[in-house]
Amino acid sequence: MTVVTQILMQAPGTKAHTFKTQRGVTYVAVLGTPTPMPVFDAAIAEANGWVRCGDGYGTTANRPTVGLFVGFKYNDSTLSETVIWDGAKWRHAVTGTAD
Repeated sequence: MTVVTQILMQAPGTKAHTFKTQRGVTYVAVLGTPTPMPVFDAAIAEANGWVRCGDGYGTTANRPTVGLFVGFKYNDSTLSETVIWDGAKWRHAVTGTAD
């Protein structure tokens, strides 16, 4: 059983952005480049204007197996692309082919 542990987040605005969590972790966003962060930090970042880039992030081997729903978007770092859960299989967002 694998659960989502990281999410890609995009900083708000049109300039570099720094965000510090209550735990003392600092995220420095490069303009136009999503920043991976743990789910608990992503929730706080989202409340502070950051934008969620999908529902999960990680390697192909760490794709979630629980908590999935049709349309779940996973940013696969092994493939460097987004795959989408169709209810039975992962599909590549661009081609639609099953993985």
